[in-house]
Amino acid sequence: MFKKLLTVITMVLLTAQVANAQSIAGQVTDATTGEFLPGVNVLIQQLQRGDATDLDGQFQIDNVPSGTYTLIVTYIGYERYQTTVEIADSDIAVDIELTPSLAALDDVVVTAFGIQRDRRALGYGVAEVSADQIVDRNQPDLSRALTGQLSGVDVGATGGVTGSGTDIVIRGFSTLTGSNAPLIVVDGVRFDGDRNETDSWAQGGGAQTTPNRLLDLDPQNIADVTVLKGLSATVLYGEQGRNGVILIETKSGSFRDTAPGFQISFDQSVYATQISSRPDYQNTYGIGFDQNFGWFFSNWGPRFDTDDPRLFGGQFRGFDDDGTVLTGHPLGNHGATADAFPQLAGTNYRYEPRQNPVDAFFRTGLASTSNLSIAGGIDDLRVNVSYSRTGEEGFTPNNDLTRNSFSVGAQYRVTDRFTASTSFNMSLTDINSPPSAAGGGSGPASATGTTSVFGDVFYTPRSIDLNIPFENPVTGGSAYYRAGNDIPHPSWTANNSGVTNSTDRYYGRTQLTVDVTDEVAVSYRLGYDSYTENRSYWQNPGGVRPDFLLDGFYQTIEQQRTSWDHSLNLNFAYQLTQDFSFDGIVGGQFETSKSERQGMESENMIVRGFFNHSNFIDQSAVNSFGDNNFQRLVERQTAGIFANLTLGYQDFVYLNLAGRNDWFSTLEPDNRSIFYPSASLSYILTDHIDLESDFLTYVKLYAGVGTSAGSPDAYSTRNTLGTNVRGFVNRDGNVITRNSTSSFLGNMDLKPELHTEYEIGTDLRFLNGRVGLEAMYFTRNTTDLITQAPIDPATGYTSTLVNIGEINNQGLELTLRATPIARSLQWDVRGNFYTSKSEVRELGADLERIQVGGGFTDRGNFAIPGEPFMIMLGSTIVRNEDGVPLIGPTGNYIIEDDIDIIGDPNPDYTLSVSNTFRYRGASLSFQVDYQEGGAMFSTWISSLMARGLTTDTDRVNRNNTFILPGISSETGEENTVQISVSDVFFDNFGFGADELRVYDMTHVRLRQVSLSYDLPVNVVDRSPFDRVTFSITGDNLWMHAFNVPQGSGFDPEVNSIGGNSRGFEYFTGPAARRFGGSVRIQF
Repeated sequence: MFKKLLTVITMVLLTAQVANAQSIAGQVTDATTGEFLPGVNVLIQQLQRGDATDLDGQFQIDNVPSGTYTLIVTYIGYERYQTTVEIADSDIAVDIELTPSLAALDDVVVTAFGIQRDRRALGYGVAEVSADQIVDRNQPDLSRALTGQLSGVDVGATGGVTGSGTDIVIRGFSTLTGSNAPLIVVDGVRFDGDRNETDSWAQGGGAQTTPNRLLDLDPQNIADVTVLKGLSATVLYGEQGRNGVILIETKSGSFRDTAPGFQISFDQSVYATQISSRPDYQNTYGIGFDQNFGWFFSNWGPRFDTDDPRLFGGQFRGFDDDGTVLTGHPLGNHGATADAFPQLAGTNYRYEPRQNPVDAFFRTGLASTSNLSIAGGIDDLRVNVSYSRTGEEGFTPNNDLTRNSFSVGAQYRVTDRFTASTSFNMSLTDINSPPSAAGGGSGPASATGTTSVFGDVFYTPRSIDLNIPFENPVTGGSAYYRAGNDIPHPSWTANNSGVTNSTDRYYGRTQLTVDVTDEVAVSYRLGYDSYTENRSYWQNPGGVRPDFLLDGFYQTIEQQRTSWDHSLNLNFAYQLTQDFSFDGIVGGQFETSKSERQGMESENMIVRGFFNHSNFIDQSAVNSFGDNNFQRLVERQTAGIFANLTLGYQDFVYLNLAGRNDWFSTLEPDNRSIFYPSASLSYILTDHIDLESDFLTYVKLYAGVGTSAGSPDAYSTRNTLGTNVRGFVNRDGNVITRNSTSSFLGNMDLKPELHTEYEIGTDLRFLNGRVGLEAMYFTRNTTDLITQAPIDPATGYTSTLVNIGEINNQGLELTLRATPIARSLQWDVRGNFYTSKSEVRELGADLERIQVGGGFTDRGNFAIPGEPFMIMLGSTIVRNEDGVPLIGPTGNYIIEDDIDIIGDPNPDYTLSVSNTFRYRGASLSFQVDYQEGGAMFSTWISSLMARGLTTDTDRVNRNNTFILPGISSETGEENTVQISVSDVFFDNFGFGADELRVYDMTHVRLRQVSLSYDLPVNVVDRSPFDRVTFSITGDNLWMHAFNVPQGSGFDPEVNSIGGNSRGFEYFTGPAARRFGGSVRIQF
């Protein structure tokens, strides 16, 4: 039915276009030199069709129906040209002269509250990402599509698992206990992008890393993205904009480029997803320890080519015909599995290197996205409609994502001065995955319940085949080679446990605008954002630990969030005199939000495989992974008034003054109101002083100061009562509610954190705009930090929040744009450089350090006066006064009792360079990213080496003994105690002091390669289509980390914990690479 309808629509549109169709042709030249200009874009605005000039500057657009049209001509380094042409019964010719531009690449940018302003008037830096840049990355998650695209914008991922979490941080961290995530604004309305992490250090309820809710946005429906970084740019958003603002304009909410008539676009992409982090496994040694065979979770056994049966003890069964040692079968040699597999009891098993576990377990996943959109209108009505479906299989078994997105937007000009617009968006997202939360990999769950399947895959000894049976045919439980069956087979985990995430989201806005006069407009906007997220963690009976998972487990969490946003704005723009201009916005905003969470978990399953709480014996409303109640209700309100005024003089100097006053419901009345002012100045030197230079053609200098605040979480100022509606069941079977006072003491004197930022910058253009360089320096100070302070438990409370401490963060951003070649072959270069340095200047209250993230109480990210924010602390080696390590009597390093600094996760700088080559309808682009420095505590690297699996451990003679350098703690002399190579790697570099597991993350990456081709106009004109584009893209195709063991295959772009943490990797999943192609059709 859909195909028939599409055919009818196509034929109707085709018939209308063919009737009375003519052509528009012409030639484009340089107005000053008369030279032909190749590669110029010539577009008919109403038809959204056009052509690019050839080597002689000529263009031709065929099949143009009779009518009046606007012709738009654009070319890098030249002023935008626009003219009106009328075509009747014959072809017409239009010759065009372009004037070299001394100004910007883009003249108008979107700023706070959707205000369109001249870039030259801004006293702060603004970064933009186009729709094509987002779509070309072909990522289901917008945050991943932004990776490496903007200086000062860091995107951290917990791994490459489909649907896994991401975090965005702009210009570094500035708060200890609050969120450092930026504000997301979609079509002028706040969009909740939180990860909804559940009470667990693994930040996913012990089983998952929750997705950033930017996943609910359809990248295919995004028109453009603008990032406001500094406080002078975000002050109108008040407290919510303190971490930067990402402004997203959707196609369904944008009507700037929508012309009369209708245009239909269809996009289809198919991509493959593979694991990109691949260890280089050694094939010399097998399972065991100290060169002896044993059913261990290590690979320090005999050589595969050994002829010594003594190394195998009672497991030696003889030699095969080719001399390979034969042992007992992994499932037929111990009571845990032998009874279940009697047929394997006498089976011989070749002691040889088996299939790489990466190849044996992981797969090549397929991702497909289909998008259909219709845009256009008649008379005073403009409409955009879009539907998109994304289906993606991850590289991990039983990991997939499905998203259905629908959006519709309409704008109607009721009168010449009254316009109404509205948009509605719906996103339905479902994610399935095996457990992938942070973990050490020595089982499906540690004693705390944190769960990950990946360690059990990567740690597989080289002589164990992952393709052996994984499920006990009698009990249905895990079957593996370990004598105690205390480690699950990863395939059992993938097939018998999992995490689901299902989210239904609805958001949109309605806006009414009245142009009171030609200079004054009043607008009212109502925005809403509502979603329900249902998560579950399930496991069949037959796991190995912890105890509450053994007999079956089921946990469900429902999170509901709703927000309403009202704003009333007055915009004005006056030309006061010939020299002075005055424009601005004055407005008010009121927002309400409500977040409600319910949950339940059940243990001891009755009927295997049926996951319903009624199918379990024991239920609880307490989260086993965090020992906290599932039930939570948070309501908050924020009201604000704001103004932004700009005074311009002769179009070369602009003074911007802005301010906002907020009132917070989360604070007590005396501290509820706070005002934050902002000021910035923009000065176009080249418009004021004629430099008479053909080299330096545009110079803009700007400076600004901005302020903001950070309010505490709800209920931080009052003592609260915890309620468990299913506290316990009495002997009569009645459910009894349990109430308990919180151990947290509310602080009624709590105030907002205060942020102040200074920014200076320059925008330089050379060679008539062919080369551009923008440089920005900022320094931000945060005082009155909201900090959790301990209290003597004798008071009945254990902690409270106080205002103490100060953090400073300063950095430099550089953005380079250049067009070295601008003829029929056009070459564009874009480079981003970013470096920053943070310092904790004060904590107060005699606090020596505060943990801000990282997972463990004895390992994590901390704030320490005089040190960079997020400094990493962990266990260290005992050293004497000269810094020489002390060695214990067993020959291993001695570990200090207290933790100390083990690394700084903040990189020295990051650099990204992209190149794009265009020739007629073909375009080739690639992006290379580089990071210098940054420390990472890596479970991946240390554990693979500790277990003797990678080629890094194959480069030493395992029959030799080793002496660790240092001083004997007993004799005070040089250490002489010999230890085995397995003790060196396992007891010291693998599971010894944390400082030995920290690595420098300097690396280079081929982020993306993309090749696209537009079918020639003369070919498309013979079809029912206006434009056809084919493209192939590869993402994360190659990476090299310089200072990690090369056999580990580790990808530094993994941040397992997320949130306010950096530099810790706990096997939440390897990185992914994507490659595939797409076709885009417009008609």
